[in-house]
Amino acid sequence: MTGPEAGGLTERITRLPVRVKVVLGSTTLMLHQVAQLQRGSTVLLGQRVSEPVRAVVGRRTVFRGSVYAKTGHYAVRVEDRSE
Repeated sequence: MTGPEAGGLTERITRLPVRVKVVLGSTTLMLHQVAQLQRGSTVLLGQRVSEPVRAVVGRRTVFRGSVYAKTGHYAVRVEDRSE
């Protein structure tokens, strides 16, 4: 498709909503450990606090950044954009 129709399609596509997930870290637990989790339990993640978090769309990391609080909500400051 070329001409004005292509520009309209591109504009519509770029307006589509996408879900962005922020991954703080991960760990592996044995099934019995998961079964023992209760309110107040702590699960230690493999990522250090000083390491950037990953923002993921689908299965692709789109950027890395740091977590902070803004107006009572969690926020992520973009530090490195993945290409």
